[in-house]
Amino acid sequence: MSIAEELFYLFDKEDKCLGQIILQVGDNPKKQGRFSPVKEFSRYRNLFKELESAANAMLFSHVDEIEEKIALLGFYVKSEGSEIKLKIKGLQIMRGWAIFEVGQAR
Repeated sequence: MSIAEELFYLFDKEDKCLGQIILQVGDNPKKQGRFSPVKEFSRYRNLFKELESAANAMLFSHVDEIEEKIALLGFYVKSEGSEIKLKIKGLQIMRGWAIFEVGQAR
């Protein structure tokens, strides 16, 4: 990792680690980084594939519905070595990348 990157871990509301994200550090509220899933992510994989397909087909009302489902799943991130749970919103996982906005600590 370079100086401009930071390691985070993605969790679901059941506190299961779903993978790691190497985030590009910056002032932008939208964060993005390379996502490396672990086995536990498989239960959500189809939902994110459905989101990607709907977005690619420009089915915006369907995209909104899927994004609402994702928001209800309570995903959060923690930075490496930290126990602080950071709420996230607008989570998208597509083609090996995770994109989201960081909310408040829980």
